[in-house]
Amino acid sequence: MATTVSTLVDLIAFELKDTAHTNYSLLELYAYINKAVRVVVRHLALTNAEFWLSTSESQLDQRNLQNGVSDYPMPTGWLRTILVRTTDGTSFGEPLDPIGLDQSNMSNARGYLFLAGQLRIRPEPSADVVNGLEHYYVALPTAVAALTDVVLLGDYFGDFYSQFAVALGRIRQEENPAAIMGVVGLLKKQVDQQIAMTNLPQDIGPELELHTTI
Repeated sequence: MATTVSTLVDLIAFELKDTAHTNYSLLELYAYINKAVRVVVRHLALTNAEFWLSTSESQLDQRNLQNGVSDYPMPTGWLRTILVRTTDGTSFGEPLDPIGLDQSNMSNARGYLFLAGQLRIRPEPSADVVNGLEHYYVALPTAVAALTDVVLLGDYFGDFYSQFAVALGRIRQEENPAAIMGVVGLLKKQVDQQIAMTNLPQDIGPELELHTTI
């Protein structure tokens, strides 16, 4: 069952002893939830992109391949690429690997890179193919703005979202920035648990505390 904003708001307000929303308005609680979601999305995007392919939350940008054209627009809201692949119109080949700038114009190169705000694929397409390019990616999350909104990855990280929001509320109340670090370990634990449950590899990435700044 999808986790809604209403569920998280009830938990957060109870912990903050403000169920009547006297000290913390709904808009403020929405902002806290949105910050928590961005922390999770950025952390997972940077440290374990494979996680997104195990959920239904990865985004797919399809483009028509054009003969002789290597550069294609980046999708709106792009945060990190998970997978890029192309087809000759019959079947999709193996995913393309990232390549360096030194290979961007090599005729025998095979892969993709980002150049001047666009996705460049190699080798250069030799035919027009409808929806011949598939680009799976992690997108910046859409902000929640109503009690009925579904929270991105809420079923996985709802506990973290609520505790992170409570910590933000207490920081505002007590002016104690160190309070937020008490929930950082919870996110790391929940990320590790989800990776273990889905048998995904644990990528080596930046430390979590580097991504708690919004």
